[in-house]
Formats: sequence, C-alpha cells, structure tokens
Amino acid sequence: MRIHYITGRSGAGKTERVYQEIRTALENGEKRLILIVPEHFTLQAERTLIQKLDQPGILDAEVLSFSRLAYKVFNTVGGIAKTRINNQGRHMILRKLLDELRDDLRVYRSVSARDGFIEKINDLLVELKRHDISPQMLYEQAEKEGNSGLLPDKLKDIALVYDSFNKYLADKYLDPEDEINVLIERMEEADFLKGARVWLDGFDYFTPRDIRVIDKLLALVKSLTITFTIGDEETDTDLDIFKSHQLSLKKIRALAEARRIEEQFTYLSPYSNEEYIANKAPEIRHLEQEIYKYPYRQYSGKVENLKVFAANNLESETEMLAAQIISLVREKGWRFNQIAVVTADMESYGSIIKRVFSEYGIPFFMDEKRPVIQNPIIDVVLVSLRVVYYHYSFEDVFRLLKTGFFQADASDIELLENYCLEFGIRGQRWHEEFNLGGDVYDLSRLNRLRKEIMTSFLALEKGVRGEKNIADMVKALYEYLTAINLQERIKARIDELKQKGLFDRVYENAQIWNIVMETFEQLVEILGDQRVSLKEFMRILEAGFSSLEVGIIPTTLDQVLVGNIQRSKNHDVKALFILGCNDEVLPSVMPEHDLLSEEERDLLQERGMELGSNSILRSSEEKFSIYTAFSTPSDYLWVSYALADMEGKALRPSILIDRLKKLFKNLEIASDVIWNEEIEKHLIATPDSTYKYMVANMRQYADGKPISKLWLQLYSWYHQKDEWKEKRDELKRALFYRNQVQPIGRCMAKELYSSPIRASVSRLEQYIRCPFAHFIRYGLRPREQNRYEVAAPDVGELFHLSIESFVKKLEEEAVDWRSVDDDKCEELIEEIMEELIPQHKHGVLLSTGRYKYLCNRLKRVSKRAVWLLTDHIRRSSFSPLGNEVSFGTRGTYPPIEIELTNSEKILLEGRIDRADIYIDGKDVYINVIDYKSGNQNFDLSDAYFGLNLQLLVYLEALLNFKQQSIEGRARPGGIFYFKIDDPLINSQEQLDEEAIKKEIRKKLKLKGLVLKDINIVRKMDRTIERYSEVLPVRIKKDETFYDSSSLLSENEFINLLAHVKNLIKEIGESLLSGHIDIMPVKKGKETACRYCSYTGICQFDSKFRDNRYRTVPRLKKKDIIERLTRDEERGMAQDEVDCGTTGRN
Repeated sequence: MRIHYITGRSGAGKTERVYQEIRTALENGEKRLILIVPEHFTLQAERTLIQKLDQPGILDAEVLSFSRLAYKVFNTVGGIAKTRINNQGRHMILRKLLDELRDDLRVYRSVSARDGFIEKINDLLVELKRHDISPQMLYEQAEKEGNSGLLPDKLKDIALVYDSFNKYLADKYLDPEDEINVLIERMEEADFLKGARVWLDGFDYFTPRDIRVIDKLLALVKSLTITFTIGDEETDTDLDIFKSHQLSLKKIRALAEARRIEEQFTYLSPYSNEEYIANKAPEIRHLEQEIYKYPYRQYSGKVENLKVFAANNLESETEMLAAQIISLVREKGWRFNQIAVVTADMESYGSIIKRVFSEYGIPFFMDEKRPVIQNPIIDVVLVSLRVVYYHYSFEDVFRLLKTGFFQADASDIELLENYCLEFGIRGQRWHEEFNLGGDVYDLSRLNRLRKEIMTSFLALEKGVRGEKNIADMVKALYEYLTAINLQERIKARIDELKQKGLFDRVYENAQIWNIVMETFEQLVEILGDQRVSLKEFMRILEAGFSSLEVGIIPTTLDQVLVGNIQRSKNHDVKALFILGCNDEVLPSVMPEHDLLSEEERDLLQERGMELGSNSILRSSEEKFSIYTAFSTPSDYLWVSYALADMEGKALRPSILIDRLKKLFKNLEIASDVIWNEEIEKHLIATPDSTYKYMVANMRQYADGKPISKLWLQLYSWYHQKDEWKEKRDELKRALFYRNQVQPIGRCMAKELYSSPIRASVSRLEQYIRCPFAHFIRYGLRPREQNRYEVAAPDVGELFHLSIESFVKKLEEEAVDWRSVDDDKCEELIEEIMEELIPQHKHGVLLSTGRYKYLCNRLKRVSKRAVWLLTDHIRRSSFSPLGNEVSFGTRGTYPPIEIELTNSEKILLEGRIDRADIYIDGKDVYINVIDYKSGNQNFDLSDAYFGLNLQLLVYLEALLNFKQQSIEGRARPGGIFYFKIDDPLINSQEQLDEEAIKKEIRKKLKLKGLVLKDINIVRKMDRTIERYSEVLPVRIKKDETFYDSSSLLSENEFINLLAHVKNLIKEIGESLLSGHIDIMPVKKGKETACRYCSYTGICQFDSKFRDNRYRTVPRLKKKDIIERLTRDEERGMAQDEVDCGTTGRN
C-alpha cells in the first residue's frame, strides 16, 4: 500500500496528472480504477475523463463521490435493513418533533415554529454528525459550562432535538448522514475496493467522517492518490489561503503514519511547467503568484488580457459583459463553452444575466439548484390544503385556479373572480348556489364552474379535515391530485415548454411529479401512523418540500457556464468574467451562524469539540475561492463592479480592485459612466441587443439632440434589412409618436354625451382636472371592478344616509331640530345604523371582525355628527330649508340651465346635503352645507380655477330658485363644509363634559365662506362674541372682522358666482366641441394624475415633449377679488356698448 500526495498551486497540473495516471493505468491493463470527486463535480469529471482517455466509454475506470461510493458498496454487498430517509424526510421529522418539543426548549422556544428554523437546526445536526459529535457530548459540554451565559441552554436545546431525532429513527430508519458509519462497516465486504487504485481530486476540505472513510480505504486499496492545492512552504508568503488543504493533509498524514503506510510527495510548480507558461496569459500568471502575497511584485508590462470595468449599475455591467463575450467569440473564434461567468451575488445578478444573455443570443447554463417550493406544481399541492384549512378564502382559491393546472379556462376564472370579488364569496358560500347579480352575470355558467371546483374539494376536505393519521391524509391528497388530472396537466405543460424552447424548465417540471410522489411515500413511511391536525400536516409537508432543490443539467455542450464563485469549478476555460466585485460582496461579509454564534463555536473548539469552519478558516476558504477564480482562465480575465444598485444607491468597489491597481502598473479601468466611442462600439454586439441602443439614440435625435454618426449608420442598416421591417415600422411610429389625442368632434361628442348635456358639478370639475380622464369616465364609461369591501366612499355614503334617515325620522315623528335632545338623537342613529349596515353591499360590514369594529365607529361618528348638527341649528336663527335638496329633471328644483352656442345648453344637476335659510323681511339669506367625512377645505383659488365648484353651484341654484318665489332678494349667506368626525381631544388638564364639547366644536368648525355682514353672522351664530365655535370668523371690538376670517361681501359673492357661470359655459363649449386633451392639472406638487384610475390608458409622461401639465397657480384672496372686479367692470362696459348699439338701431 502506498499513498501519494500531489500538491501544488492552482494551475500546476494536479488534476491533469491524475488523468494521466488513470490513462497510463488503463493502458497497462489495470482494472478497478476509481476517481472520487465532490458530489456536484461528478458530471463534469466524467466528461473530462472520457475526453482525456479519448474513448467513447469507460469500463475499468469510474467516477464516484463519497455518497455514490456508499451506494455502490450497499448495492454490491447487500442493502440496508433500515428504511432510508432522505433530506426531505429529515425535515418532516424535525417539523413534527419541534412541534412536540416546543415547550421543553429554553432558548429556541419562540423561534422553533418558524419555517426558517427547520433549515437551521437541520444544517446544524448534519454538521454535528459529520464531525462525529453526539447528543451525549453536547449534554456533557453543557454541564461543564455551568451557568455561563446562553451557551449551556443552547447546547441542551440542540442536544434535546438531536437526541429525539436519533430516537425517532432508532432501529427502523437510516439517516443519510449515518450511512458513512454503515459504509465503513461494510467496505471490507466490497470486493471492487480490494486492490483498487483510488484517486481523490477537487476537494477543498475533508470532514472527520470523510477522513474515516479515507482511513478505511487505506486498509483496502492498492494505492491512494490525493491532490491538495498548497503552495511551496519554503518560498511562498501566501500560504494562509491554503489553510483548509493544509489541515486535511495533516490529518491524512497522521492516518498514514498510524498505519505505517509509505508516503510519496509530488510537488508540481506551475512556474516550471512549460505548457502552463506557454498557455497562460502573463497577466493571469502574475495574478496567481501575487494576488495574496506580501510583499508583492508589480507587473510593469502592457496589460492586455486583464480588463477591469466600472459600470453604472448591475444592468449595464451585465450588458457590457455580454457584449464582450460576443466580441471574443466573434474576433477570437472561441466557443461559448470556453467562457465562464462567476459572481458571489447570484441573487442579484441571476435574473439579469438570464435576461441579458437571452437578448444577446448567448447560450448559457446557470449552475444553480432551484427550490422545489417555488414551482407552481408544488403550489397546487400546498395551496389545495390551504383552501380547505382556511375555508375557501378568496386569495387561496384563486391562487390555486391561476396556476393553470385546472380544467377551467382563463375567461371562466376571470369571470368567477369578478363575481367573487363583488359578492364576497368565501367559506360556506362556495357550497351554496350563487343567486346574486343575475342581471349582470351568467349565473348558470358560474354555478357550473362552482360545482366542478367543489366536487374535487369535497372529497379532499372529508379526507384531511379534523385529526387523522398521516397515511389517510396522504391518500386523500393523492386521490384529489388524481381527480384533477394533475399528472396529465404536467405533461401538457411540459409539451408547451418544449415548443417554446425552455428546456431548463422542461427538465425541472419533468422531475416534480416524481418528487411529489417520493415525498408522499417518505411521509407515509416515516410518519404514516401519526395522528395530526390538518394544520400540522400542512406544516410537515411544507417542511419536506422546502428542503428540496432541483438540479438542472446542461441542455447543450457549447454554452457559457454561469455559477457561484465558491461553488463552480471552471477548468479549461479561456476567458473568465467575474461580476459584482464590490465591497461586502467579494470578499463577502462573513454571515453569523444563527444557532451558535462565532464566539460560541470558537469556545467549543477550544474545549476540543471541533465543528465546521470558524471565522478564520472561512476567511481563508473565501480567499482560496477568489485565488482559484482569478487564476483559472488561460487567456483572458474580466473583473467588473457596479457603482450603484438598481435603485440608484451608491456601491463601493471591492478591496480587490485596489489590489489589482497595485499589482498592475499600467492597468486602466474602463467605465460606461461617460459614454465614448469605445463604449458605443462595444454595445454593437448583435442585431437584437443593439436595437434598443439604436432606438434610444434615435429618440434623442428626434428630440433635436446630437448623437454619434454611428447610430445613424445603424439606423440605415436596419432600414435596409427586410427581416427588420416590422420593428422598423414600429420604430418610425415611435420616433414620431406624439402622446396627444385629436378632438372627437361635435357629432361624436353629442353622441357620447347626449344633447343637452346633463352634468353634475363633480363631472365639470373632472373636465377641468383633465379632459381626457373626463372622456374615459363619462364618454367611454368603463365599468370598474366592484369589490366586496368597505372603501372610503362607502363610509362617506353611510354617513350621508344616516343623516338623511335621521332627518326623515324627525319629520315622521314631527320633532323639531331645536327641540330634539341628545338621548333621542343617539337612539335614532342607533336604530338607523342597525337598518343600514346589513343592507349595505350585501352585508359586507358584518362579514369580518374588522368591519364589525368599523360599524361601532360608524355609529359613534354618526351620533357625534347629528349632535353637532342640532347644536349648530340651536345656535342659529337660520332654519333648515331641506336636507338632500336636489335639482335636476327629477329633482326638488329644476336643473340649472347654461346657454351655449348653436342653441346648445348644459343642464346642471345635483343634490345639496343641506340648505338653511334666514328670512329678513322680504329678503332671504341662504346657506349651503355639504357633509364631508374626509378633510376638505374650501380653497377660493381652487374655486376660481374650477377645481372646487360644488358649493358655489349649489348656492347659485338655490338663489335662482328662491328668487323666483319671493318679493325681495335671495342673498348668499354662506357656503360650508361640515366635517363628519368624532375627533380625539388632547388636553393637559381634566375637562368636564361641556369643555370637551367646546373643544369638539372648535375642531369641527365649519369651513367655507361667510357673507361679510355682522348682522347675518350673528344670526348664523347667536352665541358668538369675539370668536365663533361654529363659523370661520373672528370679530373685533369695533364689530369689524379680523383679516383671518373667511368672508366675502355680497358683491364679491355675486361676482364669484358670475365667474363660475362663465367658467361652466367655457367647459360646456369645450366639451361639446369634442376636446379631450391629455392635460392634467398641476397645483404645487399635487397633480390630477395622483389618484386617477386611467393613467394606464392615457400614458401621460412629462418626458414626452407634447405632455405638459396645465399648471394652476395658487392665488391669494385679494388677487382673486381684483380679478373678479376687473371682470365685472369689463362686463358692465360690454353691457353699455350693447345698449348703445341697440339705441342706434
């Protein structure tokens, strides 16, 4: 027996020497040749071995991993009596045990139920087993630690779970991590190992269990050869990066010494290897030698084969990388499989790489494992159980239906979704016939869909609801999946993916059904007789699926390999691209071990309990990964970093960038921060990838900005290619696209809006805010999705209805506003709300606990509102003219007519929440009050520009109507918003009931405009002295008003109303002319687009040269009065001209 150590730095030819030895052995007729490599490297190693041997197949040499070695031994000498559990089985058992042990845990009790904890405790148990640490050892160590901090209790918790797990397995089940123990026992019976020659290559570290297997091999095989990446101890100053290899070599040498086995050392130096020197770019050789050496030598030659690139962001970094790959393939004739890409941040770069490489036509294989839990097929399994457990919640039902694995087509599902949203279908209502909305929906179609869905669910519900044993639950779930034809639908999905050329997803989905079945089998085997609730069953099953990942194999040989810098092995590549060389990414910030901290691990190691890598060893391992990556390519190395993430947050370059600058005197860092001709040339990679850059530049050209002639030449090239005709035509339309709409014309306007136009005030305000939004809402009239929920408008509507009903009750019972007491108000509101709440939107307010709580608030606020309303009326000499006073073709009063040109007219209709009047002799003063549940201030500037017309139009309507029925004059008294609320009163001192009411009056004071007449103000609030608790006014001692008061004189009111009528006339003329401009209003920072439902239709974007806001200034009151006065004077002058002209005639 002989053990042979082949050592040397990266690129020294260690792996090549192994393949040479295997080839020589085969040529010499030797048999039983075994190459053992890490599990994830077996496929690549098999391919390389076949390539090196130049044979179509291998009979006498084979590639194994330690797990494959165990499998072969067990197959050779007989199976294992115990049932083997897999990783998902371990997770499912742990989930069950943690639920049972939760109350016995000391430190981890609060987090044990979290899904992520399963993964952490599982990883820790695997680590403990691989390092031969038993539960008893943990218990003993906990006792030795005494009461020093959390560590003793942590060790006891871990030991409890570990011991319970082992006891559950007992003599019946075998954990894969325990296979090594069985392997070591059975290896002697495996004849294929006796006298075999074995090589171990590609390992960065051997666990204590690996060492035990190697020890057994030393007793059985003819020779053992192991490669280690280690520098020359006499000359190299960067030996720290080889620490893991040094530790493993030391342990194996101890085994050899104990067995008195002959040792042979071969140190391969890359620097004396002529082939290495000839085939390795000088910059790469220099990096391999110096990257972690101190002191270091500087490379003073021209730097041609090392490129460092600083990109604007991750997207542009990846695009420049793709363009460079295309350039290398095109100019150097390299194949894609001679190029590799690695990053330490696959989470950030993975999706970007997939998108960009597809766009550039770069074939690639991403060396990653995909979590099974994210596959939609697994979603079907888990969400089906959620549907039953959560009693058919809307979210779960439609999440399931939208997976595409149900018979119903998309239109049926969409119809059903709309119906369920509108009528709140969930829970028991799925079991009942749908009978609401028959005037809008096809109920027979909907009920057919409902029955099809529920038929399969009823059997599942019966099989899994309540406490049952797991085997019965699995059977019910399997029968349900069979009933919905899931396996057949998976096959259909796979066929669709094949047609689309998505072969990686084909391979992924092809494995899922078997994974589901294996999980079911494992679950029944290990937990089948356990009785659990549905919730526990769901958690156990989810734990099993969460532990699984699907490996994807390359679909073609010629493709770029993309992988993680620490996981991927990239031998024989000409070019390597390292993405994301940023601070805290490469090298990374060392993650903390969650269950045991770094300090606790170091302490345990000092006590002789060796776990996995500590912080020092992990730092060394990462340096080794970086060193390996930087020295891997033979011809070309690209290192890039981003200056900002995709959200624009600044990023710092890695310390490795600074290191590269020091190592290479003439290194220049390229960047796309400032575009130049060189950058532009790089972007011209393929027609598909270049097209968007050409479009962007031509857009600038169309906007009159200068661009490089290069893009004009490219535009000409695309213009000449017939295959680009469709996109070329699209580009022409886009370049000269103006996001504007033409007027629809008078005829179409009349057809859409009818003539005469009947319009509410809010409709006119909508037109002012944006003519296009008005066109969509009132012209096209799209039907918005009704939802079974309570929104802000619903609350406002209920408040209005409660007050309206309150007034009707007073009238029915002949009770005067001023005489009704507070108790009667509360009694009436309670009665009214009890009637309104069940009727509103099919009882939505009674559908959830949250809404039921809202009902209490609605009642409380309504009671406060009617108290304040009656309080206001008691204080006032004004009396209610009416509540919910309507004007229109079917209203209390006729509509307001506004004459337009061409004998057209606009008829204004509306409903006034409340109008109060005060009769002074023959004159009548009118107040208009509008109830608001939100914060609504009256802004005179908004009113002037037509953004807030409601109160003024209502006042104009009542003034006109009243004027026709009285001898005197109908005069404005005021316009007000009454806020419906029950405000919170904050006070530093104790307040009695009357003081609280006073504070409430202040907070809910009317907002609006009051007639500037001291006598009328005192009629509105008879209790006013200097300060009103009702009106927005303050009075000085001389009976004049403070400037802060919200007042207008009668003439100012009249001028404002005249202005409003003119404004309405202008709106009507524009509306009937068919103007539907995309021109939203902007006032300060607020825009009409903010709450608009139609922004997705108009596509308004201020970056378009034709898209501009109509900016409305905020005018001061005095400026508005001046404008109104000028308008009045111009109007009087025009009247005089008209009169003079008439006289002359």
